[in-house]
Amino acid sequence: MDIKKLSYEDIREKTKILGYYDVLVNENDEVLIGLNISIPGECVDSKFYYDGGEHAFLVKNNRSIILCDYINEGARSSISKAEKILFMECTNAGKDIEEYEVNSVKFEGLDSIAKKLLEDLDENED
Repeated sequence: MDIKKLSYEDIREKTKILGYYDVLVNENDEVLIGLNISIPGECVDSKFYYDGGEHAFLVKNNRSIILCDYINEGARSSISKAEKILFMECTNAGKDIEEYEVNSVKFEGLDSIAKKLLEDLDENED
């Protein structure tokens, strides 16, 4: 799934917002993002969409989109430079772990889509 080709409505329908995750960067600027969730399905044609700002989208497969909400400023430069990002899904108190590598894709305008999604979510909760 290429989210650059999806309408806003399609993105909104498929997106789950993830506010908590860990970003680790080593001395070689290699990036690992740890998720405390399990994303259903196999890792197929996965991509990490990022434009250097506060938000990013992870597409593990065609089932769902994960919005990584508010990326720490200290990690943004390393994530922007990375061609690939290593993801680790850790659930069941660390007993179930899945690791996979994802290609990073530059997506200009991503932050505006993410902010609109977050605003829509806030409006729906009221």
